[in-house]
Amino acid sequence: YVTLILCILLILRMQHKKLENWDGLMGSLTQEDLGQNGTAAWLSVPSSEIVAYTQGWQRYFYNAWLAERIPLHRSLPDYRDPRCLKYNYHEDTSRELSPASIVVVFRNEQVMVLLRTLTSLVARTPRYLFKELILVDDCSDWGPWSDDQSVRFLDAYIRRYIYPKARIFHLQEQVGLIRARRYAAAVATGFYLVFLDAHVEVTNGWLLPLLAECLNGVGVATPVLDRLDEQTLAYHRVQERRDIFDWSLRRHVVPLKRNQTRELPQPYELPFIRTSVFAINTKWFQMILDIDGGLLGFGGAELQLSLAAWQTGARIVRVPCSRVGHLEPRSQDYLSRYGNLRKLGNIQNRVSLGIRKKMIPLLVHISFIFQNLKRILEIWVDIPDMKSIFYQYLPHLKTVSPGDLRMARKWFAKCDCESFGVFAYLVMPELLQTAPRHRTALAYGRIQSLGSSSKCLTIDKKSKRIDLKPCKTRSRTQNWTFTFSRNLQINGNLCAEVAPNLSLRTNNCHYLGGSQEWQYDPGHHYLISNNKCLEFNSELRLFFAPCKKSNKRQRWFFRHPN
Repeated sequence: YVTLILCILLILRMQHKKLENWDGLMGSLTQEDLGQNGTAAWLSVPSSEIVAYTQGWQRYFYNAWLAERIPLHRSLPDYRDPRCLKYNYHEDTSRELSPASIVVVFRNEQVMVLLRTLTSLVARTPRYLFKELILVDDCSDWGPWSDDQSVRFLDAYIRRYIYPKARIFHLQEQVGLIRARRYAAAVATGFYLVFLDAHVEVTNGWLLPLLAECLNGVGVATPVLDRLDEQTLAYHRVQERRDIFDWSLRRHVVPLKRNQTRELPQPYELPFIRTSVFAINTKWFQMILDIDGGLLGFGGAELQLSLAAWQTGARIVRVPCSRVGHLEPRSQDYLSRYGNLRKLGNIQNRVSLGIRKKMIPLLVHISFIFQNLKRILEIWVDIPDMKSIFYQYLPHLKTVSPGDLRMARKWFAKCDCESFGVFAYLVMPELLQTAPRHRTALAYGRIQSLGSSSKCLTIDKKSKRIDLKPCKTRSRTQNWTFTFSRNLQINGNLCAEVAPNLSLRTNNCHYLGGSQEWQYDPGHHYLISNNKCLEFNSELRLFFAPCKKSNKRQRWFFRHPN
């Protein structure tokens, strides 16, 4: 028996040593020098791994096969302005700052990418700046997340090898990003909340500048989001920019104002925030959530936080001395990890959200993306003329019920919020400088091929399949609308989209982008979706391929462009 016990202890010790140097839960795949200092990683894919490589792209829409082979503890470059290192807040504010609660909300995240996020957080964040690490799993159900034993092993791995005091919550029902953040805010004990996406890598000195701005009275502080390349995982520095939105509520990235450029690397004001990473006072964030607790899913979260911050008298700033690498695939279909996009556009189920042991049932039988936007417009845009312009650009919201707004409007009045007009004039004048065109579409009518001038995109009434057929005058099966939401829409609520096999098909519109989001290049007459051009072959079959200037079969024009 003594020998048996010694053998067991020896095996456990060897397993501990193995795990200590392990870079993942699925095996020792990583290569020590790969991707170090944020450089591009290149590996040849062996024939035996081609299926795994392809499946990684199909599931995550980035090079997931390579992501498994880059070490968790990889080094990153320091792209901060040298003047950032001379700022005094490193000494002046560290004694005054209350520690933050760091929150990572995720769903169906690739395990290796999540672990690299957590590893970079713990390795590059001084302990006195945060008191807890909260992980909220919004009911993941893919791959290893669908196996209870794998999930328990992951929890144990995080607590043993990354952060012993990590607080990990696995929600039993999918509640969406907005309510998952609400849950985290309810259980957090820190004076500040710092939210991060689960697919980021933080750099040295990232957190202190954010908390220093919060200490100085700023409502929301966000870092510069550098880019992690979806193919090579390389860390790319991006130039400082501002985010705004237009009358169709679409986000645009624009240059800084002249005075902001001159004052870099000082923080600068931001009309519209990307919520991939941001720091905020805990009580103030809970107050914003109380103004409107009716938002569901993830649609509209950035718009609601932006308007709430400015109209309640706070400010949003971007802090150039804080830089975080963000992995965001170009294809918006990566959102499918949060669930089927078509189902997300029209969910019908009962969800429950647990907050401090209290279960709050919510009956959801709505298109919550539309309802969120409708609620935001009805609560925060108090100028009737401006609200009517938004609806001109978003006509599908006119018939959407916003739900019960009585409590939200009471909170709005109680908080003595500023008018949307003040926000538009003082914070984001670009909106008013864009003359409304009073049109509901970018183009409409027939979509005709320049490679076969007598043929138009045509939908079959029964099968809903899209083919190239002879053009007809006033045919409802050829009357397309290119909306301000960048959808190619026909027959009410049918949208053209890219199928997984790169063919063209129709489906119910979900207005979440991805395979239903289109761009039109008027110079080359390209119809582009998922970074590929619509084309047809000799048999008139429609498919998507890389854009080529010499290919006449990729050229299209609208009968009535706006």
